[in-house]
Amino acid sequence: MFDSEPFRSPRFVLLGAVFLALLFGLVALMAEWVLTGTPQLTADVVRLSGLAFIGFLLVAALLRRRDST
Repeated sequence: MFDSEPFRSPRFVLLGAVFLALLFGLVALMAEWVLTGTPQLTADVVRLSGLAFIGFLLVAALLRRRDST
């Protein structure tokens, strides 16, 4: 279903992971703003960003591994 060619470049993988983490962090920060009335960088925002970063890296590793075998 997915081609692993774009994930062969470590630079692209890290850039994509950082972008996705920032995107998820921004959405979580806006949700905090709506719920609390002030934009606060809470542990939940950082945790969600970190999980998005790690998730992107894991999916990239799985795609690279699938095509190498």
